[in-house]
Amino acid sequence: MTDKKQAVTVAQLTIKGNHGKNAIDALLLETRRRQRRKTDLSEFDTTLKEMMDLDISLPVILTWLEKQEKQTTLPALRRYIRRVFGEEFYDRFLLRNGWQRTKQEEKKRVLQPIQ
Repeated sequence: MTDKKQAVTVAQLTIKGNHGKNAIDALLLETRRRQRRKTDLSEFDTTLKEMMDLDISLPVILTWLEKQEKQTTLPALRRYIRRVFGEEFYDRFLLRNGWQRTKQEEKKRVLQPIQ
């Protein structure tokens, strides 16, 4: 289903439940959500890669992106990096900085009793 069709479907469902201004507000809110999800970071590809090569952490990169007026979240940034630069590049970045957990660390973390 395309975005336009899906937005129309959401609007139709909302109009049935709400009347007038509420329906328009719901449609605008849904449109804003879609726009937020589609943040395009392709103009920052080289800069992002250089920052990651310099071992700058992702929260710092996210703050920098917010100053560049790009609205995104940390999970979305991680997904973008994995999709564009590759899973291997992202794993090397985490491993190089000691941020990647091994399976043993995960087991210890899960098995620790709650204090």
